[in-house]
Amino acid sequence: MRKSYIREATRKPEEEEKQKSLNPSETDKLNAFSFLSIVQEKFPHYNFQPYKVDGFVTEVLTFEENLTPSKFKQEIIEKGFDLVDKYKAYISDGIRHPFNPYTEIRHLCYLSDKSKYQRILYNDQRSTFDNWLHENA
Repeated sequence: MRKSYIREATRKPEEEEKQKSLNPSETDKLNAFSFLSIVQEKFPHYNFQPYKVDGFVTEVLTFEENLTPSKFKQEIIEKGFDLVDKYKAYISDGIRHPFNPYTEIRHLCYLSDKSKYQRILYNDQRSTFDNWLHENA
């Protein structure tokens, strides 16, 4: 009974944010629901776990406190997606750990503003990505 209540309580905000993802807010701050509604369009088969989403959104907001869903979708996700997808294909051959959507989004953030999001990637990730960008972008 309790699980059902929790599921129902979160279903409405999730559905509202899915509708908003079609026309993301330019004034609201990015939150876990708006983040999910945006990234699930690009990564439909990935199971985003709520506790990881919440922590990741909190981390992204430490770099850009007033990041809106609109800016996140248009200037971070959509603008660099194809380029980071090419990098993902290139890098996937030689890495031990999978290039999951969170890693891809980190690279998208960095690509959108290298100074603001400089620390969102580890030093070796940033260096490898910068070298690839220099040769391929």
